[in-house]
Amino acid sequence: MRLLFNIKFLMYIFIASVGFSSPSFGLDVNKAAVAPTMLEAFELGREALKLGDPQSASTALEYAADQGHILAQWKLGHMYVKGEGVTQDRRKAFHYFQTIADSYADVPPSSKIASIVSDSFIQMGVILLEGIPEQNIKANPPRGMNLITHAGSYFGNADAQYTIGKVYAEGQESISKNSKKAVRWLRLAARNNHSHAQAYLGQMLVMSYTQASLQHEGMMWLEVANQTQGTKNPWIKSVYEEAKQVVSVNALKTASIKAKNWIDQKIK
Repeated sequence: MRLLFNIKFLMYIFIASVGFSSPSFGLDVNKAAVAPTMLEAFELGREALKLGDPQSASTALEYAADQGHILAQWKLGHMYVKGEGVTQDRRKAFHYFQTIADSYADVPPSSKIASIVSDSFIQMGVILLEGIPEQNIKANPPRGMNLITHAGSYFGNADAQYTIGKVYAEGQESISKNSKKAVRWLRLAARNNHSHAQAYLGQMLVMSYTQASLQHEGMMWLEVANQTQGTKNPWIKSVYEEAKQVVSVNALKTASIKAKNWIDQKIK
């Protein structure tokens, strides 16, 4: 506790020196002689989160976000989606993600910020898929899918590819089920080492198709997911065990060999 107090006290001195505003510290940036830079504000916000002070963190991050700090905008978006340290407000979350998407939509996929930008497209898309009923915002699945598709195709984001595959596999309001599209997108995510996509695709191919080659492929993906994440993820373990009861012993052996080869080549 004393160490925490000392760290917070040092933060107080630093914030006071740059004139930063925070309800926890009783400072007013508007009355400060020298305002902090967006980088200083972001670092303060990050440290406040580490100290378990989300109120100060959100204040600092909002200041940095208003100055255009992309990591602050992204972090605040997730905080408002989940209601972590702030009152849950998905409309405000959408605003932060949209700010990132509008500013950096065409950055190269190899860019250092590509993962943040592509995730912002995903988060916007997911919000639009569901809508925000508590704020009277209707769902817009087609637009949501377009945003997520941009993340999955242009940026090659595996989370986006997995999300698209699930939507096509299960269907949603105004988006019909389409197994071919589902398998295509899930394969992309699986090849990008997305363990949930590997397990979901594997379960789909084993349980929903009778063609031997597809079942064997499905069991291979389940083997990969189970060998890499089965001990950490009960759902992956359960769908793997379920699928094992459907395929032949020879299919299991073949899948195990192929999975080992995949892991050796793509993961290890």
